[in-house]
Amino acid sequence: MTDLYIFDPNDNLLAVLSNESDGSCPFKEAPFREQLNQGSTFEFVAPADHEDSQYIVAENQVAFKDKDGAFRLFVITEPEKTNDSDGPAILAVCSSAMLELNDEIIKDIRPYNTTLRDAATRALSGTRWKVGEMAELGLNSTNFYYITVAEAITQSINTWGGELRDRVEIKDNKITGRFIDILPRRGMDTGKRWEIDKDILKITHKSQSYPKTALYGRGSSLLDDTSETEEYTRKINFADVVWSVAKGDPVDKPAGQEWVGDPVALQLYGRKNDNGTLRHRIGIFESSDQEDAKALLKETWDALQEQKKPIENYEMDVFLLQDISGYEHEKVRLGDTTFAIDRSFAKPIEVEERIISFEYDISDPDNSGVVELGNFIDLYSDEDRLEQIESKLNDNTGVWNNGGKKPVTDDKIENITPAKPENVIASGLFQNVLVEWDFVNALYIANYEVYASQVSGFTPDISNLAWKGKSSMYTHKANTNEQWYFKVRAVNTHGVPGPLSEQVTANTARIITDDILFGSVTADLIAELAVEASKLAESAVTAEKIAALAVGTAAIQNLAVTNGKIANLAVGQGQIQDLAVTNAKIANLAVDNSKIANLSADKINAGSIRGIDIFGSQFRSTDGSTNLQIVGGDVRLTQNSGNYVNINPDGLFGYNSGGSQRFRVDKLLVTSAALGTSNSNVYLAPDANNEVRIVDINSIPSDGIAENYTYRPIRALGLRFGPGANGYIGTEGELRITSSGFKQDDGSVIYRDLRAAAIYGTAFITQTESAWIGTNSALHVVAKGTAEGSLNPIYRALYAGNIFGTSFITQTDNAYIGTNDELRVVNKGLSGIYRNVRANGYFGQFLTADPDFYAYIGTDLGLRVTSRGLASAGPVYRDVTAASFSNGSRIESKSDIVLWKDDALSIICESDLASYFLNGDIEQGREIRKYGLVIGGEWRTPQQVINGDGIDQYVMTSFAWRGLQQVNETQKTHTAEIQSLSEIVIQLRQEVNELKTA
Repeated sequence: MTDLYIFDPNDNLLAVLSNESDGSCPFKEAPFREQLNQGSTFEFVAPADHEDSQYIVAENQVAFKDKDGAFRLFVITEPEKTNDSDGPAILAVCSSAMLELNDEIIKDIRPYNTTLRDAATRALSGTRWKVGEMAELGLNSTNFYYITVAEAITQSINTWGGELRDRVEIKDNKITGRFIDILPRRGMDTGKRWEIDKDILKITHKSQSYPKTALYGRGSSLLDDTSETEEYTRKINFADVVWSVAKGDPVDKPAGQEWVGDPVALQLYGRKNDNGTLRHRIGIFESSDQEDAKALLKETWDALQEQKKPIENYEMDVFLLQDISGYEHEKVRLGDTTFAIDRSFAKPIEVEERIISFEYDISDPDNSGVVELGNFIDLYSDEDRLEQIESKLNDNTGVWNNGGKKPVTDDKIENITPAKPENVIASGLFQNVLVEWDFVNALYIANYEVYASQVSGFTPDISNLAWKGKSSMYTHKANTNEQWYFKVRAVNTHGVPGPLSEQVTANTARIITDDILFGSVTADLIAELAVEASKLAESAVTAEKIAALAVGTAAIQNLAVTNGKIANLAVGQGQIQDLAVTNAKIANLAVDNSKIANLSADKINAGSIRGIDIFGSQFRSTDGSTNLQIVGGDVRLTQNSGNYVNINPDGLFGYNSGGSQRFRVDKLLVTSAALGTSNSNVYLAPDANNEVRIVDINSIPSDGIAENYTYRPIRALGLRFGPGANGYIGTEGELRITSSGFKQDDGSVIYRDLRAAAIYGTAFITQTESAWIGTNSALHVVAKGTAEGSLNPIYRALYAGNIFGTSFITQTDNAYIGTNDELRVVNKGLSGIYRNVRANGYFGQFLTADPDFYAYIGTDLGLRVTSRGLASAGPVYRDVTAASFSNGSRIESKSDIVLWKDDALSIICESDLASYFLNGDIEQGREIRKYGLVIGGEWRTPQQVINGDGIDQYVMTSFAWRGLQQVNETQKTHTAEIQSLSEIVIQLRQEVNELKTA
């Protein structure tokens, strides 16, 4: 557990919050969350009535040590005070201190053919932050043009690679340094396994699946002078480039095809056509600076490899074990490559991914945390993408204004894909590994990349990029007793990588002595409690490593001996002193059968009982008429008659002397002529999940499935159910009350009456054509429990195919007819001849006409769409939404038609447009501001567009149309005048030039 150091904005220490020092201000709920190259967040809660809480205010700073002992600095940005039953408290939401680099602007810095350290140093120049640890990632180029320093650091990482960490140094109660580290990678390949029921408390797997199976590629804009009338630009594509798998290309792409597809992705994510073929899910890839069609195809293919995969993210609430003695190997950090395993799902989770987000509470005594593996969801928002596009436009405006002239940069060098590096060799040194390869001194090669991992067959990616540079060797720092694996490739100036080399491997120096190797470690060489679990490698203790009687009780730390530390059959009697291994020395489950070389009976001591084996013994009765013996897996009791009983874990079985079975009592079957008692009830007692079944004995044994048995009748005087409860008769078909013989000789059935006070059921089916319910009054369908003559019966729904009657009257104010589809009013014969519906009003969600006819709403005045109910100020009109709105305009419907050439613009310009609320909207609680014309008062609204108390939209549109014609006529006149003036200007310039040369 760490303390919180509160500083003022000038880096002076104000207070220390601690949960371990008496009198200090405590804190809780302090989650620290860090994301890979995405920044970090922090917040905490403290009591607001403690004296030191006065310093928890906005703009003050808070620092603490992370799990690696580095100080992390945050700025309090959102303090929030509350007071409830737990007392006054303050929540401090903090932002990473390095975000101040968003307030620093770089005007123009152009790092060219230089190192990451140089680029970062120039970016941070003039700020409060300095360059810290920097990865050696070779030479590269970029430019920082009117961007923030924070954006420049991100741009540097995107260009050179590496992963970000911010930290500060504190000395003598002051912040003495702020540092930006860019490491080759955060974390390492640890082999750590997260498992449910071990250290996973909760796991959430999220996926975003928007894959593309093919992409069009669009490159730089090139001038196209094929048009005879004007010049225009087009973006290059790779239609003329041919790829062939037979020639080593990743996929076949014929000439003329402007897109490239992935056939594997098509099989996984393609959409099926009607003919059974699959259609691609196609997107567009833009590379606006790429002028080489072959390189554009390669870039598009590489982009497709990223876009064809769903984004996978695993978030886990976990228990962090590393601080528990003996579990140091469970250490985890941001960036580690780990395994997550949960086999409780139908599709088990078994995944190897990097930790991209790591959160833990620095005040948490239980060492719990939250980790994310995989990919970030929603890595870039739409707003981010728009800002990138806007920046691209702004950056190139000057180039476009200059006629498209661009400087010669790396991307103008021919785009040649580098070859696979040859003669790659790894040589193990003491604490280093030297990796060498044949250097190709070509202008098109920008740098080499070396990837390193301690896992054989690893997949190279940014997480294991160890070095970038332009040389023929790389020295990898490691520790002794380590094995490393390496792959190398070259990258050209366009960022196109060549193929990876074959994997090579080397070991650093191994430290081991002859004394350990050949078993000379004896009891007198082992100090008391020197042997600890952490000192023993897995299966390190073998028989040949231990001298006779070398291990005494004083040399073994309690719980040091665990199962994983002992090789199979390593520990024999000769290796252990008498009474050396006590209970305290052995961890739970450490010693299993495979760890014990031999075990004899005289080694087992339990009080006065020593190990005795009994073979073939038989117990007999005193009169000799009965004997008891163990035969196979049975205890057998045999009489002189030869009859015998076998007892085993499955049950009790009786046999005749000849071996035929007389009876059995087991969990499957009890055979007896009768079950009864003379003075009590007889009980058949299955558990809550089973039932009593009367079946043919020949059906047993079976599989327990009800359908696989033959059932037999049961005959009794009566059937009583449990007292105070309902009785249930379950059947998959019908309950039939028949004569006692069930069926007659001819197979027919005679049904008997059923008499009851009431019948409750889901259906009533008649055996005749019609069903009759006879009543002297009315048929009432009411709630269960309603008695005859009830004053206020609760009526229930009646469902039927047809109801015939003279009227339909509801008992309530409204009547409801419920249907899952349509209510159709047709002729009585139900032959599909529709009839009219006449009502005062229609309330519904939509009105649909027959598909072969138009819908007509007939009215002698007009159709008005208003709000439900009328407001006191008059009708409140509502919107009409449709694909289009057509006014009848056929010439047959018009007369006195003349061409309209009047001035519409002046009428439009002399009218008043207003902003307003509708009174009816306000009365109904809707405040929606409207814009338009107003009829009445001093408002100037042309009479031509007024139609009663509304505006004729068709006339209004016609006025606008006429106004556009007038504007067009004026524009043509202005265009001619401008052309004439341009010719005059050209002539004047020529005359001026002639005067200058004269």
